[in-house]
Formats: sequence, structure tokens, C-alpha cells
Amino acid sequence: MRALSVCARKSLLISLAASGLSIEALEKDEHGAPIPVNGVYWSISHKDEYVAGIAAQCPVGIDLERVRPVGRALFNKVCGSDGQYPFLMFQEHPMAVQKNADLFFRIFTAKEAVVKSQGVGLSQLAAVKVTHVVDRFLLEVAFNGVHLPVFQTYWRRHTISLTCASPAIFGRVYDDGFGAGGYADQGHEALSIHPEIRWMTA
Repeated sequence: MRALSVCARKSLLISLAASGLSIEALEKDEHGAPIPVNGVYWSISHKDEYVAGIAAQCPVGIDLERVRPVGRALFNKVCGSDGQYPFLMFQEHPMAVQKNADLFFRIFTAKEAVVKSQGVGLSQLAAVKVTHVVDRFLLEVAFNGVHLPVFQTYWRRHTISLTCASPAIFGRVYDDGFGAGGYADQGHEALSIHPEIRWMTA
């Protein structure tokens, strides 16, 4: 876990360089939330195979998860409060296992990215509500009266969600074709994804 955290921070440094930003020290508060420095906010995420880092001049959050089967109880706990969308329902059919997993991790990573951006813990996950599904790459959510966009993409059986309060960040990333192509190796603005030891930024 320590090694993954170190790699995630290296990924963040690439993100900072790509964004033309800098942070002297990467520190967290007593609750484990990243502390912004001179108006630069940051967030990292890591799993067994990949790490990701994002930096921006607004509160920002990122989450990276490997897509895998989930049961009904966990699915309903995370997605059940968003029942205004009929498709946010667990399907019992054996052929729906992958669909359930894809949907669950799309919603879960979106909510985790949002709570990270707001500096609160996973206990607040249920307070994040999906308010609009724009397309496969963009959701809109609400948290305590604040509406936020969540940009999403998919990389080798992983779902990646990131959110930032500044629409300009999303405009640059989205218009550059990052989402449409599904690639995570072009070093866009404030996102760096790192597999194993090989950096995947241009």
C-alpha cells in the first residue's frame, strides 16, 4: 500500500507539471483530506495495477476502481438512493452481471470523487445524488446543495471518475477527445494515470 501511495504521488507530480502548477509539499489534514497549497488542490487514487493523480485550481477529486462483480446488497446500498433513474436498478438475470458491475462502479467512483473533492469521508457517500446522466462520460451530481459535474472514462477494466468545480477544466479535457477515445495516456491538463512503473503520459 505504501508503494502504491508513493506511485500515486509521482503520478500527481506529472499532473502538476502538465497543468503548469506546483506544490511544495503534499500534506493531508487530520481527517486524511489533501491540503491545498497556494490555491492548488490535488487528489490521488490507487489500486493494485494503476494509480492516478489530478491537480487543479479548484477543489478536485478522483477515484479509480477495477470493475468486478457486485452483489445486490452492496449495489442497492450505493445506488439505491438514486432511484429516480429506472436504469439504476440491480438486475437478477445471469446475463446482467457485467452490466450491474459497470453501473455500480460508474456510480460508486462518481460519488467517491465528489466526497474527496469536498474533503469529507465515505460516510457521506449516500448524500451524493445523481441528478442528470449526460452521456457515458459525464454525470451531474448534487451534494449538500452543491451541483458538480463528474467526468468519467474507462481504462483496461477500470472506471475512472474525476470532478472539479471549474467547468473550464472539464471543457479542456472533454474537448480534447480524452473521453471519446477512452485513452488515459495523453497527459491532459490535470490527469495522470500510471500503470505499474511505466508512466502513461505523453
